[in-house]
Amino acid sequence: ILKSEVGFTQPFNGKDIEQEITQILGAKKDTKANAEATRAWMERQPDYAKGTKSRVFSNTYIAYDPNSPTFQRLASYFWDVY
Repeated sequence: ILKSEVGFTQPFNGKDIEQEITQILGAKKDTKANAEATRAWMERQPDYAKGTKSRVFSNTYIAYDPNSPTFQRLASYFWDVY
């Protein structure tokens, strides 16, 4: 991480957002109303794109270099959105 240009890593879980929502509903981990609200919220985001461009990342681990300018921009963007 310290030698990377980005200074950030998080594993891709192999799914897009639609697949993740479908899996959540199939496992009965949330209601259909909440899943539809999540889907609608995602679709309203200016950087959302259905399919492979809407990847879901696993939160098994997140590693970052807090001094990386790229990570600092990513973190600022995240907190601006959420």
